[in-house]
Amino acid sequence: MTPTKVKAVFQIYLARLDTQYPNVEPQQMTPNAQMHEVSRGLTYETEIAHLKYVCIQGQKFLDEGHAEKSMRWLGFIQGVLWARGMYTLDDLKNHNRPRYDLEP
Repeated sequence: MTPTKVKAVFQIYLARLDTQYPNVEPQQMTPNAQMHEVSRGLTYETEIAHLKYVCIQGQKFLDEGHAEKSMRWLGFIQGVLWARGMYTLDDLKNHNRPRYDLEP
């Protein structure tokens, strides 16, 4: 995938999250907060906030020349979006195809 394509995929996921959860602001889960939340049960809002953060940060990694790290983060978010039933595996595979037109 080209950097332009990776950014486009992150953008489509962020747009969908923003549309479905407009009142949830992007926020990174810190390691300490994550362990605390997991022990109590991760809230859906905390998860969505972190997914939004991942979409934004993944694009920044590309701008900084960290394409491999960006791709790992893309794989993470795609796994979560699939597990949450937001996209099918076919949808996610198609998002990664070079000539696939991205739709929310």
